[in-house]
Amino acid sequence: LLRCYDCDPKASGSSGSDHPGGNNRRRRRYAQRHSSWKGASQPVHQPDLCDHAFVTVLVLFLIIRFNQHILTGPYIVIYERIMNIFDAVGLAAFTVTGIDTAMMAGYGDYRFLSIFLGVLTGVGGGVLRDIMAGQTPYILKKHVYACASLAGALFYVYLSDFLGESISMVAAAFLVVLIRLLADPLPAGISPRYNR
Repeated sequence: LLRCYDCDPKASGSSGSDHPGGNNRRRRRYAQRHSSWKGASQPVHQPDLCDHAFVTVLVLFLIIRFNQHILTGPYIVIYERIMNIFDAVGLAAFTVTGIDTAMMAGYGDYRFLSIFLGVLTGVGGGVLRDIMAGQTPYILKKHVYACASLAGALFYVYLSDFLGESISMVAAAFLVVLIRLLADPLPAGISPRYNR
């Protein structure tokens, strides 16, 4: 039913023109962009990068596991600042990737669905991370987390027609990082992540 509704201009109540409700221009642009990629449907296998990533994570885990003093004293503030930066970048990357995935699948006209998928993708990873670490998820604390993701998602979806996909994706990711970092400055003392 959705495919017939999307593809048939008469079923959607439009004449096939590029009006704001139909937004056929965005669908054509995505179809052209993603059909021109050579090997886009082929999976990318890079075992060397996977090996390097695994070794890096393992080394960092062992360093922190056997040097618990890093998580106390003056080191914890530096650790929290670094974690907040990486968390903001991850939130931004997964938010815009979720929206781009929805648009690539042909759901670019359904803006609410694209925004919902972007926010859910961005916030969901952080929630799983915090649950697996035995901490209260950031989204349930007094952190600007989902709001930053929502602002970036709205920016990307509504301005991609005017700025283009690439520029709006980078600008939306930058906006998420900016909101996330500016809204959550760390105090000079004890970190909020380890307050129980």
